[in-house]
Amino acid sequence: MKGFTAPPSAFDARFAQIRAQFDHDPTVAIPLYQYGILAGATTEDERIERHRPMIESARRQGVTAFPCPWRDLCNDGEYRLFAKDRKVDAVLRLFVTSSEPPCDGLTAVIESARRGMVHLHTSEATWLLSNKTVLAWLWDDIDALFHTDQQFVREHVPFTVMASLEHEGIVAEATADPSRWVLKPAHGHGGAGVLLGHTQPAETWRAALKTAVDTKDHVLQELVQADQLEMTFLDDRTGQLHSQPVPFVGPFIFDRRISKVFVRHGAPGGGLIVNAQQGAAVNSVLLAPS
Repeated sequence: MKGFTAPPSAFDARFAQIRAQFDHDPTVAIPLYQYGILAGATTEDERIERHRPMIESARRQGVTAFPCPWRDLCNDGEYRLFAKDRKVDAVLRLFVTSSEPPCDGLTAVIESARRGMVHLHTSEATWLLSNKTVLAWLWDDIDALFHTDQQFVREHVPFTVMASLEHEGIVAEATADPSRWVLKPAHGHGGAGVLLGHTQPAETWRAALKTAVDTKDHVLQELVQADQLEMTFLDDRTGQLHSQPVPFVGPFIFDRRISKVFVRHGAPGGGLIVNAQQGAAVNSVLLAPS
């Protein structure tokens, strides 16, 4: 299409980074996570097929990649990782490993990683940054940040504090006016345990805040109202189309620039938390001439 170019491939970038870790063309296993969101893929064969663009991307970067179920992964006597009889140099971690049910294949990856026998991309250590305490630290230290970083935090990170006695003034404010606040577990994902103040009965909200202060493992964030977008949906029960406004989030920002075309949005019957594990849909932006 004239005037439009394809965005850089996120998978090309990932596999280029993996290739840079080796002095040879590596073999990369992509485990089939049970709790990963691959929209429309319900069977194992469908999930494997969804990985085809990743395999092609890997090949462009000099990497041999393949999807595999956890049951195919095992160790040899030296704790090297194998997928059946194929030696694995690296594992591409697409989703949250800690959410996966225990199994022999997952244990094999853990044992290999502990001994430095396999490269994980990305390292499990990066998951520490998903703890929302990091967002509270950014706001605690905002005056010490460079001006450009301050501006970025103020524009893109909701005001966040730990729900603790250290911030008892804000806790008191949230108690008195729940409508402006969200209570979230500091550790976790998928929208689990998130409470929107304006949707909670007063007694439930007060009790949740008290528990959060006692346990010191929650954050308070200012509520951000998602943009609303009028979208048309197909009712697969009746075959009819109908439109309604739904909350819309995306795309992601990396290095202060909009990155790729992945977005999330609400769906009929979904809640106010725009998360794939809370009923939101995953989608992509379509660029078209006006």
